Amino acid sequence: LLELITLEKFYKDYIINVDGNVDIRLENLYTIPVQFGEVRYSFWCNKNNLTSLKGCPEIIGGGFYCNSNQLTTLEYCPKVVKGSFLCFNNSKQFTEEEVREVCKVGGEIFIL
Repeated sequence: LLELITLEKFYKDYIINVDGNVDIRLENLYTIPVQFGEVRYSFWCNKNNLTSLKGCPEIIGGGFYCNSNQLTTLEYCPKVVKGSFLCFNNSKQFTEEEVREVCKVGGEIFIL
């Protein structure tokens, strides 16, 4: 949590690229406090209270985990996820077609 607060304090108006993983799951977040650009490996924002994916990276080199939030839309989701895409257990049950309309997914899509 301390790293997330530091990012928000000093980098709020920047786009952050990460040469590694980003793990902000289980932080009781309602929003993603900074804007990510590209994440080389995986991006975990699951098990929060997110109502929006604003702040998510545009490109993820690994998996994208936004399951177990309060999402009703995939607006602001990544444009490219080279690994798997997990978006089950949200306020809306998304379909594979809805995911593919907004994101090029290289791996499997988990919606249930």
